[in-house]
Amino acid sequence: MTNYSKARDEYLESEILSAGPVRRVQLLYEGAINAIAKARVSVAAKDIPARAAQVNKAMAILTELSVSLDHSGGASVTWELAEIYDFAQRSLLDGSSTQTDKPFADAEQVLTTVLEGWKSIPEIEVPSAPSARSLSASPYAPIDYGAGDSFSVGQVGSSLNQLG
Repeated sequence: MTNYSKARDEYLESEILSAGPVRRVQLLYEGAINAIAKARVSVAAKDIPARAAQVNKAMAILTELSVSLDHSGGASVTWELAEIYDFAQRSLLDGSSTQTDKPFADAEQVLTTVLEGWKSIPEIEVPSAPSARSLSASPYAPIDYGAGDSFSVGQVGSSLNQLG
């Protein structure tokens, strides 16, 4: 591993560990888009092993995004995202089997569009656990985590190593 690769990996690991849930989702999209872009280069170069590795990486990230969706809240957006991930995965399989660029370009374009939407979402502040002092003062007092809507991004952190 070169010094550049090692430094890049350390930076990426630091960014992932310090990122909030919205930024983690953005990092996953960026990783999938980057892998698709590399797969496109590999298709043009007729480098099948490199293309396969990048397609596998993008597929793994899309699978992680898909399984992390929480459909229990009834929000239609989760089903729409599932359809987008399915479309992107089918496009990757099509591009990989036909060795053509267009399906890869389609998957890259749709994920880039969704990433732009994610970039407009403010980071979610996760409430900290109540301190021991606040619990001892009144153990039955409700904890006010703030009003407003919440949005669950699921368990998207478990496969962030796919980004590197």
